Amino acid sequence: MLNLVLALFACTKPATDEPLPVETGDGCTEVTWYADADGDGHGVATSSLVDCLESDVSGYTPDSFDDCDDTNPQVHPGLFEVCDGIDQDCDGAIDEDATGTVPWYADLDGDGFGDLGNVRDSCEQPPGFIADATDCDDYNVDVNPDGTESCNGLDDDCDGTVDDPDEIPHEPFYADKDLDGYGDPLDFVLACEQPEGLLTDDSDCDDSNDAVFPGAEEVCNGEDDDCDGTVDDPDALPYTTYYVDTDGDGFGDPATALAACEAVPGLVIIGNDCDDASDAIFPGAPESCNGVDDDCDGTLDDPELFLSWYVDGDADGYGVGAPVSSCSPVARRAPAGGDCEDGDPAINPGALELCNLIDDDCVGSIDDPGEIYHDWYLDLDSDGYGDDATALSSCSTVPGRVTDGGDCEDGDPTINPGADDLAVCNGVDDDCDGTIDDGSILWYLDADGDGYGDATVFVEDCVAPAGFVDNDLDCDDSDPLLIACGGDIDLTGVCAYGFNRTVYSAGAPELLIVGVYQPDRSGTIDVAVDRPGSDVVLLVSSYEPVHWNVTVTPTTNLREIILNGYNTHTYTAPAGPIITRKDGVGRYFEACGYALPVPMGSGCNTSNLIARAEAYVGAPMYAFGGCYEGYSFDLGYTP
Repeated sequence: MLNLVLALFACTKPATDEPLPVETGDGCTEVTWYADADGDGHGVATSSLVDCLESDVSGYTPDSFDDCDDTNPQVHPGLFEVCDGIDQDCDGAIDEDATGTVPWYADLDGDGFGDLGNVRDSCEQPPGFIADATDCDDYNVDVNPDGTESCNGLDDDCDGTVDDPDEIPHEPFYADKDLDGYGDPLDFVLACEQPEGLLTDDSDCDDSNDAVFPGAEEVCNGEDDDCDGTVDDPDALPYTTYYVDTDGDGFGDPATALAACEAVPGLVIIGNDCDDASDAIFPGAPESCNGVDDDCDGTLDDPELFLSWYVDGDADGYGVGAPVSSCSPVARRAPAGGDCEDGDPAINPGALELCNLIDDDCVGSIDDPGEIYHDWYLDLDSDGYGDDATALSSCSTVPGRVTDGGDCEDGDPTINPGADDLAVCNGVDDDCDGTIDDGSILWYLDADGDGYGDATVFVEDCVAPAGFVDNDLDCDDSDPLLIACGGDIDLTGVCAYGFNRTVYSAGAPELLIVGVYQPDRSGTIDVAVDRPGSDVVLLVSSYEPVHWNVTVTPTTNLREIILNGYNTHTYTAPAGPIITRKDGVGRYFEACGYALPVPMGSGCNTSNLIARAEAYVGAPMYAFGGCYEGYSFDLGYTP
């Protein structure tokens, strides 16, 4: 009953270190009973007795002597510690692991604010710990909730914001969106340190234009380019100064200057007129002897107007003696001197030297050789040209001689510099130009005998050497079937056998001929014509029946399609061109034509086909392409 009462006052923990009971054999289990004055079930070792376990010994408890305070039922082993300064569980430690402890926080920097992350639960305040837990940096005495925020990269007042702009003065830094090195005063952030890409400058007046900034060159564009507060300053480029031009001579009065970016109607851009009331007075005007500064150079009657005037007794414009200087003419004087005979107007420095034994031009020599002497040549054949070796210099005509030399054969009147050496091929230099037979022409080798020459092998002669022709149109002089090259047509074909191509460069309209002996097994042959801007007549020829499929580009004017051949053909063609049927017995130009000049043993005379087609169209053939068996031809344009 006592034990039950004590349990109401405190929780107990199991007893330890108690003696084991002893069996006596008479139904009594002897144990040691220890005095338990406070009735908490835990006795003390200082007072004990031995009795049966089954007995009820008042004031004692069996086999328990671990109570450290037998006067207080709330003190014995097994109890939990509480914060009261007593060793409740008798383990020798007071208030360890007690319930009802208080958290204490380290204040390592001694600023009176504790570190929430460094906590110790204790009944009493441990040394170096405090009840506050608001310090955000317990290693810096200046950082705490009472700290003063400054620009140092720290949260000095522990409010969660580093370098709080609301608490400390920040410097403004400005955006430079146009990257001209000048910041926008309306676009900035406050910060302790300059952020990357922002500037301390705030003088840009248009941060969307990198040509507008302080110090920029002002131009006439309706903007304040240099950010000085003035749009299109007077020094803007191409700012122009205009002047009033009262007299309409194109030069204005400098006193009326007006600067503007755009032309001002009625004003001029030159302003150095020295008299804007007279249109005869302006810079560059012809200066006259009139006591006026006509050309506005600051000088009246410029010195260059003053001439030296010489006594001119014969009035021939040339005088003698000492001159006088005057801006205007002086009576009976001339502005030129040097007259060697002032009594004869025919003798003066400007006179023509004559063969008269007189110094007519006053140069100091009579009948000057360099002026009136000529070379006179013997002309033995009387063709008007003399032999250079017979030259004779004379002031007057020498009978039997002429003034033209250069005759290389003075015994033959047909040979002289005036003869036509182009007219004859005679092995003679008829025109005395050093070249024999100027009329010779170029002849080109025709190795394959097709009538067309090789442009790389030629001779110059009056007549054609054997094996040479007068054209250089053959692009393969080893193949008589490939006759001529050139022109501006790209003609290709897809053939079962070799393709025969001939191109000329003349004719209007363009007569284009495509010939085969027969189509391939499909029975259809495609012909594509691409001749931009050309007027075209297309002749398609085959011995066997063919379905011709003709396509034409929009810029090609296909005037006519001629169907030719021994058998009757069918066709597909765009609307527009005339369809002329020369197909079928009794109608064809030629049974067929697929190679030049004439396919051996084929019965298809290509030369006859071309000749009759040319006669029908009235123009020479422009191009021919053919093969024995084919199915596609392209007649295109080659620039």
